[in-house]
Amino acid sequence: MKKLTRSTRFSIAFLLGTFLIIVACSKDFEDVILDDFDFDFTGEQHGENFLFETSRTSFSLVPEKEITTVDYFVKYAPNNSKGHFLTMKGDIIRANDTLKISDRNWNYNYVAIDTGLHKVKFLAWDSNDNQKELELSYNAKYASFSFLLNKGVNEFIINSKNPVNVTLLRDKETANPEKQNDFEVTYQIENGTGKLYLDGQEFDAGRPFNLPKGISEMRYLPETLGEHKLIVTAKAPDGATLTEELLLNVMNLGFSINATAASTQVQLDTNLAIAIDLNTQDETSDVEYEITHSFASTSEGGGTVRDHNGGVMDAGQYRSIVPNSYNYTFTSTELGKRKIYFDIRDSNGQIKRDSVEIEVANIPFTFSGNSESNSVFPKRTNTIQLQHQIKWQHPKYRLHYFL
Repeated sequence: MKKLTRSTRFSIAFLLGTFLIIVACSKDFEDVILDDFDFDFTGEQHGENFLFETSRTSFSLVPEKEITTVDYFVKYAPNNSKGHFLTMKGDIIRANDTLKISDRNWNYNYVAIDTGLHKVKFLAWDSNDNQKELELSYNAKYASFSFLLNKGVNEFIINSKNPVNVTLLRDKETANPEKQNDFEVTYQIENGTGKLYLDGQEFDAGRPFNLPKGISEMRYLPETLGEHKLIVTAKAPDGATLTEELLLNVMNLGFSINATAASTQVQLDTNLAIAIDLNTQDETSDVEYEITHSFASTSEGGGTVRDHNGGVMDAGQYRSIVPNSYNYTFTSTELGKRKIYFDIRDSNGQIKRDSVEIEVANIPFTFSGNSESNSVFPKRTNTIQLQHQIKWQHPKYRLHYFL
């Protein structure tokens, strides 16, 4: 084997020494890189927030040593809760989307879309695969709102539209962006039947309809008598729900009839005026009325009753009438006393009655006579003066005098 020359041995030794120095320096440099690339990742948020309300969250990523060649990234994942983050410009950040961090201090807005405790985990890492985890909690609840249910009157009238006021006010404006800002309202009726109206539009029980915030002047039309329980549920745009109850005392609408004859006596075949007055508790109600007449069993005969238009009214037959004052007439061709009943019936089944008593009488007159002298001679004339006074005349009748 040939012996190595001195120069060759020196070259080999130099290369070996250089290699050992490189290995040693590499080991030290690796420790320096690991130390310099460490970073802190923190976040601050409000623990309480409302549903659909943006809750600002501030993040901070601070490297121990700023290295321009190192990039940082972040992403989040919700834990059994519904919600998402928004950029400050309003763009949605989806779960598990990787975001590159350019500003070491930044803000996101968290939006909860269901109530309860929301836990969100964040993961931050750098281009050297160093990682930091962060867990944030949000307690989302419904924003409170005011719901008032009031009746406009103490006593409700059956088959009439009675006032009911619904007041809905938001304490904080939060809403599902995919839905309108109106409240969803439903109602039920216990111990009776009826329907709610708004601006003439009918809403059935159990079927949802919308009401704006503020005061809505509704109408309740009860269909049965008694004490009704009106149960109304209002659902805010964010899903918050309140229920109010109202007891409604439903009664018949009061009305009165007054029949008055112009006289208690009338001549044969002569019209007698009869005033009919119908008064009601509420002239704007939807209650309808009908009128009829009949003769009492004690009446001595019948007669003809005509309405204010001169139309003949058949006894026992109802015809429509509205609250007002009317002039009816009665006539008869038979002598005797009459008692006429006038009955008014409303659409709720109430019937009220008044009556008049009339006597159809003979023609009243007076008759007297005087002579010029109390004595008379045979074959002499004596003047007798006769006088009669008729209070009423009729072409069908004649007076006969007998001496």
